[in-house]
Amino acid sequence: MNKIFRFPCAKIRIHHFLTIIILLMVCTSCDINLSEKEPVVYVKYYPIEVDSLWGYIDTTGLVVIEPQYDRASEFSYNLAAVMIDDKWGFINEKGQMVIEPVFERTRNFTVDFIAATSLDGKYGFIDNTGTVIIDYTFDYVSGFYNGSSVVRKDGKYGVIDIDGEYIIPLVFDHANNFYGDQAFVAKEIDGEEYWAIYDRYDSLITDFDYRPAIYYTGLSEGISATYPLPGFSEDKAPVMINDKKCYINRKGDVVLETDHELINFFYDGLAYAGEDGLFGFIDSFGTMRIEPL
Repeated sequence: MNKIFRFPCAKIRIHHFLTIIILLMVCTSCDINLSEKEPVVYVKYYPIEVDSLWGYIDTTGLVVIEPQYDRASEFSYNLAAVMIDDKWGFINEKGQMVIEPVFERTRNFTVDFIAATSLDGKYGFIDNTGTVIIDYTFDYVSGFYNGSSVVRKDGKYGVIDIDGEYIIPLVFDHANNFYGDQAFVAKEIDGEEYWAIYDRYDSLITDFDYRPAIYYTGLSEGISATYPLPGFSEDKAPVMINDKKCYINRKGDVVLETDHELINFFYDGLAYAGEDGLFGFIDSFGTMRIEPL
């Protein structure tokens, strides 16, 4: 009888090599020498589930690591997180366990060769040898992206660098990671979060005047909820000012006003926008370039 492979959408993301904005991912070996000049060959293996056990196939569909794990994540920098007996560890492309399964939760390795892991309910960071490089003191971490990670401790948010030093102090009610040299931070005012722009080199450069124009629904720490998504794309951030949606630049100046009910980030000069269930694409001047369908 032929075995049935299951490929959950959340598990195989071949297209993620072109990730938009915030995301991470591809791969490198645990033996990587950061100073080597030879190009690294990235593993292109993808998780599959067979009879409730997880393994990996290559791009041709050939099983390269037999299903044997309780859960498995994508390969990222030639290491993949796998679960055995409710604990996470990391394997290499040969299926060898190179970082023992001792973690309660983990995130994949990023371009900084650092992964966020949790022990005893607290988050810290390890390198690709399993060495702890930032201690387990945080209640939440986003994982590193472009050399920085959002962290939360005792109800307050900040942003750290790969040395564990604060780029944004741990004083805000919410924070997002840097997009270039700017990040958004929030404080609660009359029960609602208002956001300001924080510059990597110049601290706060605006007042807390903005609310996000975009929210997303997803999982965080296993909980499904709706989260604000402030950030820059093509040097513009969609925000709300006094309940009106618009785009601001990295200095906080309004550069594009709009009457659309929904607006989104710009990519290749166009942004998704519309209302009443009809959505098209506007250009950087606010002109509808692709009419709603």
